[in-house]
Amino acid sequence: MFATLLIVVIVIQAGIIARLLWDTTYHCWKRELLMLLQPILAIGGYTFVFADLDKFGQVNDRVGYEQANQMVRSSLRRFSRNGDLALVFRYFSGDEFLIAVHGNRQAAHKVAGRMQAAFQANGLSATIGISYAAEQAIHLVQQAKPKNGPRPLMGKILEA
Repeated sequence: MFATLLIVVIVIQAGIIARLLWDTTYHCWKRELLMLLQPILAIGGYTFVFADLDKFGQVNDRVGYEQANQMVRSSLRRFSRNGDLALVFRYFSGDEFLIAVHGNRQAAHKVAGRMQAAFQANGLSATIGISYAAEQAIHLVQQAKPKNGPRPLMGKILEA
């Protein structure tokens, strides 16, 4: 199944459509490709890791927009060098990323740890959720980071 998905991604990447689906700021796939691939990912043995950068607005304010973006790009490059069978998607904004990991929860935990380490190496922190369903991984992180109130789970890896 991963080979099929890889072929689809290669074909898309080679075409004009890739320009519409590739995020040139962060050098990863856009959420729109995730929506196109969701039926394949749902049956293909994938686990999802959702990473939401902590206090990224404050990082932007402290170092400036371009430097903050460079920190994220550097983190994603560092992560992608690990050779994991994973696809990284920018989710809604520049501080949310969904990673489709080919494999079980154990593989997803390894990917989450490497993603966390890549962000930390660049002075960033992320709250991360892991689940077999993308929506559930996102929900875990959203619950851990309420708009108001304490956030004792911020910076942690959470699992559904």
